Amino acid sequence: MTNAEDFAAAVLPQIRDMWSRLDPVPAGLTDDIKYALTVKLLEAEVAELTRMPLVAARGEAGELTRSISFTGTRISLMATVSEEGEGLRIDCWATVGGAEIELHAGSETRSATADEFGRAVFEDVPSGPVHFIVWPDPTRSGRPIITPSVEL
Repeated sequence: MTNAEDFAAAVLPQIRDMWSRLDPVPAGLTDDIKYALTVKLLEAEVAELTRMPLVAARGEAGELTRSISFTGTRISLMATVSEEGEGLRIDCWATVGGAEIELHAGSETRSATADEFGRAVFEDVPSGPVHFIVWPDPTRSGRPIITPSVEL
């Protein structure tokens, strides 16, 4: 073991014990969280991921564009991912114009309302796992459609 590992092994348990005494986790909190998530998921429809091959896009550098399609019973969503600057650009098309599309990328959440053709754009999205929550109605009434997470 290195000095850093020895230090961590000695100090981290003491820090955990200190916070357990000063600010303990409320009894039943984890059960309440699990219950709330279960109820929320029961109200949502989960879209199915349709794998699409990488598509070569016309460009000077021969860039690759990734397309991902999700299919639900009430709405489908296609997302095209391309590199733009230091982040990613995600162009989305929903089968319902005016749908509310929420992008969850890591700890960041962004929202956009699709135009009358179902198109919405997210720019400067960091690489990593993402998923979408789509409401066919922009007022977010009714059940949302949740996509599986994908790695971008």
